[in-house]
Amino acid sequence: MPALRTFLLAAGVLMGGYLAVAHWLSFGVLCPGAPSVSWINCNFIMNSPGSVVLGLPLGLWGSLWCLGSYVMVKFPYKVLWIMGGIGGTGWAIGHELYWETWCTWCTVFQVIIITTSLMTWALPRTSVVRPVTNRSESLRHP
Repeated sequence: MPALRTFLLAAGVLMGGYLAVAHWLSFGVLCPGAPSVSWINCNFIMNSPGSVVLGLPLGLWGSLWCLGSYVMVKFPYKVLWIMGGIGGTGWAIGHELYWETWCTWCTVFQVIIITTSLMTWALPRTSVVRPVTNRSESLRHP
């Protein structure tokens, strides 16, 4: 499971980066299903009001979340990080529901974030790396 989680997080970083760059440079993304399905329009969703939070596009927020998830698995309060990812995904889905238009890339990205959140939650607490507090402890042999 850790290898799959790492792969999905790396895919999320790349996908979020692609969507953020596309938003900033205002170039159209290839949106699977867009020409034939009227309610799929990635470019509209990426450039509509609500696609930017605190000055950053949602794709960048998702990419940062995926990057942080590599570290946050060791964070004692990982539930807060997971809630942030699911909350951001909820915002993005609400944004698409409001406009009654869907972005294929965004939907795949949302599935990645929800899936990796569940995988992170399922990781055992023993995976937390604790720093050595006493130098002599690190020199002992088991």
